[in-house]
Amino acid sequence: MADARQYPKIEPWQFDLKSPRQPSLDADRQFDTRALHSGFHPIEDTTNFRTFVPPIVQSATFPYESFDNRPTYVYSRNRNPTTNVLEDRLAALEGGEACVTSSSGSQMLFNLLLTMLHPGDSIVTSLHIFGEGYKQASTILPERLGVSCNFVANPADPEEWDRAIDSTTRLVWVETPSNPSLFVTDIAAVAAVAHSHGVPLLVDNTTATAALQKPIDLGADMVLLSITKFLSGNASVLGGALIGPRALIEDVRMNTIEFVGAVL
Repeated sequence: MADARQYPKIEPWQFDLKSPRQPSLDADRQFDTRALHSGFHPIEDTTNFRTFVPPIVQSATFPYESFDNRPTYVYSRNRNPTTNVLEDRLAALEGGEACVTSSSGSQMLFNLLLTMLHPGDSIVTSLHIFGEGYKQASTILPERLGVSCNFVANPADPEEWDRAIDSTTRLVWVETPSNPSLFVTDIAAVAAVAHSHGVPLLVDNTTATAALQKPIDLGADMVLLSITKFLSGNASVLGGALIGPRALIEDVRMNTIEFVGAVL
């Protein structure tokens, strides 16, 4: 029988504008250095890898003596030394506190929405979002989860965003530049509107990447990425990532584990 301590409960993340933002990993280093080295320092930490190049760890589970003395890595669905390097590096590049990865960008969006939303809640976005995201917002959320979506008619107008937010809104979500129309949304303006209602802002930064745009620096609270796109770019990698406050990231991580475990 599984010990309940194996899956510690985490308090659900609550958005708080007054909560101080912690500096990201390697914030004192230049972008190129973070892109090459964040999350992996061979000389400083040999616990996970005694190598100069991080290997691909394929183990599904990891050995430990007892539930009372568990290491960081127990089950790869939760954490894995290789993916941990990726997560730390993406968080450092985007300027966020922490990161969690998934099998695709669409899956990560669903993981976030599943964590944050309850029946009766709503989100606000525009039609300038990728197709799978639109499918989730227009069909899956209202029909399967009881969550509605308000689509802003003119996303270039901050007042339109303001009018679309109501007392049930739990998340504002923009994709900029959008795929495939390349519509550019004013992140700072939408962030100010969302925060005036006490609502967090999610920005899909897949097209620009952190090399060209820093949504968190512009006021966004979390960043969504499809690793499949320009972060890889050679059609050999499929993945998604969410960068944001550490408490939110760990909430998403644990809820994903519980959801997948329940389905399986």
